[in-house]
Amino acid sequence: MANAYCWFDFNFSHDSSALISGDAMFHAAIGRYLDPIVLFFRGELFSPFLLGIVSIIYLSVSTYLVSKIFKLKNRFSLILLSGLLSANSVITFITATYVYELDLYMLALMLSIIGAYTCMTYKKGWIASIILFAASLGLYQSYWQVAIIIFMLSSVIDALSKVDYKEIIGKLIKYIICLVLGLVLYLIGYKIALIIYNIEPMDNYNGLSLINNLLNMDVLLKSFIGTYRYFFHRTVFLYIFNDAIVSILIILSGVSSIVMILSKAVKNKLDKPNWVLLILLGIFLPLGGNIIYLITSGLEHGLMTYSFIFIYVFFICIMENIEFKDKVFIKIKKIFNYLILITCGFIIINSIIYSNQAYMKKHAEYDQTYATLNRVIDRMEQFEGYEVGKTKVLFAGRLENSNLTNRNYFYDYKGTGLESSFSVTYPYTYDKFINNVMSYPMDIVTDETLIEEYQNKEEVLEMEAFPSKESLKMIDGMLIVKLSE
Repeated sequence: MANAYCWFDFNFSHDSSALISGDAMFHAAIGRYLDPIVLFFRGELFSPFLLGIVSIIYLSVSTYLVSKIFKLKNRFSLILLSGLLSANSVITFITATYVYELDLYMLALMLSIIGAYTCMTYKKGWIASIILFAASLGLYQSYWQVAIIIFMLSSVIDALSKVDYKEIIGKLIKYIICLVLGLVLYLIGYKIALIIYNIEPMDNYNGLSLINNLLNMDVLLKSFIGTYRYFFHRTVFLYIFNDAIVSILIILSGVSSIVMILSKAVKNKLDKPNWVLLILLGIFLPLGGNIIYLITSGLEHGLMTYSFIFIYVFFICIMENIEFKDKVFIKIKKIFNYLILITCGFIIINSIIYSNQAYMKKHAEYDQTYATLNRVIDRMEQFEGYEVGKTKVLFAGRLENSNLTNRNYFYDYKGTGLESSFSVTYPYTYDKFINNVMSYPMDIVTDETLIEEYQNKEEVLEMEAFPSKESLKMIDGMLIVKLSE
């Protein structure tokens, strides 16, 4: 219900307009060095339906293991857990705009959760967990923090259950060692991959070079504060339908959950060390659940927030696992249970609505883009001197900034990858949409430095934007098509 729309529809946009899974070596250069290996086996030309089915399998395994980790057995709890992990803005953003990587992200998530499960369940599972964490990082780095938040929430439950504090600390040390060694193994693998692939590290907005910024204390302090701010902001204020109501319910559930935890701690007469652990885990939970934000010096991206969903998963854990014997608290707990059921159910239902609306928007974008670029191509073919597939073409400006967009509420839909009104965004996407999706041969300039240079030329600035008849001009042997001012 949440994501099938995109699996059966042809509405590729932004990066997915290439119809292939991007540049595998680019992925490797920014740290996702296992992507080329996966793409070798499943092919670069992607089918949304196939990737959707494979992703469901990965997500099903992840959901099952999370239910085992948090000891969820109640039927309603399992339904809510499945809904939260599969119907959310992160998967919506991936499916709507980066569908060619859907299976890679879900595989990275599954490996991270398997790593956490093996580390927590088996005596020698820590060995496998290190490898699994490294593999997850090698596919997409942000799911490493999913394992971190699982470890921390599990430790909260242990502290609340009066597990000896020495045992809890011992487990936490084990978890930290496994996570760190997994990160070290990943970094070693990255260095080896650069040599094998014969490539250089990519200095990109989402590459590993961002780590170097942490050496600046001002950046580190700002990022540390931002880690907490962003965690709370994106946990409470979701990209979702009926967002205001959902935010109110989340706040009420969050405050109520804290009250339930503290009440249970008092009723259980926790020792001071367990109280200290409980408080420290609560303080550092946002840091652990959003550690990638800190490491990347404050990079905000909608695809990097999957770990935040586990706050709602923890609501379910409290609902099922915390019990009281006092009659008054039994009644209060029953009200709390209804609140959590309503909150999580409302999140799931409105996430499904949001997802399908986002996919419908993408479909409309695709139709609009195809129709508009057909008009542009028709005008180009009538221009004297233009030869199909031979004349170099430079698009000055972007359709997004043109007067061809009717910016009604539908096109103000917010979220990563949903801000544009057209399927084409930056120069690479124009090239891939026209040559791959439309299957029209065109030699398009994608060098953004060269494009900017020509856009600022006096004779280009004097041109009128499409659909004006004065929007095309031959300069230096290139056909300049001015799309916007």
